[in-house]
Amino acid sequence: MSVTYTGERDVATALQYVEESTEGTFPTNATLNWIGLQTRFALTSGVGPAQFWPLASDNAANPIVHGQQITGMRISYLPQDFNFLKKAFNVGTAAGTRGPTFSLYGKITLGGTTNYLAMSGCRINTASITCRANGVVAVDMQVIGRLYSYNTSAPGGSPTEASDPGTTAYYASMTGANLAVGSDYPKWVFIMAGVNNNDFPVWVGGQTTMGALKLGPHQAGGRVAIQQTGTTYDGYFRASTNKNIVWTITTGETVTWTNAYLENQTIEYSVGGGDIAEVYDIVAQNVTLV
Repeated sequence: MSVTYTGERDVATALQYVEESTEGTFPTNATLNWIGLQTRFALTSGVGPAQFWPLASDNAANPIVHGQQITGMRISYLPQDFNFLKKAFNVGTAAGTRGPTFSLYGKITLGGTTNYLAMSGCRINTASITCRANGVVAVDMQVIGRLYSYNTSAPGGSPTEASDPGTTAYYASMTGANLAVGSDYPKWVFIMAGVNNNDFPVWVGGQTTMGALKLGPHQAGGRVAIQQTGTTYDGYFRASTNKNIVWTITTGETVTWTNAYLENQTIEYSVGGGDIAEVYDIVAQNVTLV
């Protein structure tokens, strides 16, 4: 018997997204949006099995096989714009912020048949954007949503797929790239901006999927490694000096930490270790993409 196995080339359409007008419902005849140059996405799903152990059962569990369902999606990609990532970082209720939920869409060939992958009621729980001084900008995020599905018909009727805009993925040495700590411009070697939205599901009795996915506290942070050229940033760390920190990836595309502090300093001196870098965690009131 011939068996067709699924490989990376069977991903016919990488993940795309659309904001929802009704939470948990894939929009009808949606116009989908491009995410970026994806390098990986991974599904992690659970159906909430519960177990209990009654007396006189010889310690054998009585499982409740299926409970309430939830899916996670880990997505890694190289950004060409910040549009999707703003749904993790930017606080608000308007379109393009973390407020509205969204649906995910993909197309995969399974056993020779085209299947549509759909997941609705989604929010980005955690996200990070990182770059090394000689590398590309990379995004890694964890999405939470309702249980995903495979179907041979497209979700929501006839969605219009997005196309690759053909622009260059962001990298360290783009025009205008720099890092500002207040009015100082350190020589950086690594930057990471991160956010945790602390999303939490609302469970409703009698339903197999969550009733809603709510936003929790918006935690903003990051990490930076700076070439050691003096004691300026060590001074900011010791004095707990409050600064706005702005990472300009390219002209018009910035990551801004407001009311930020440099914390948890690490400086290592070693034989053969090369240039010395000061490494700090960034703790901030907020981090925003523009």
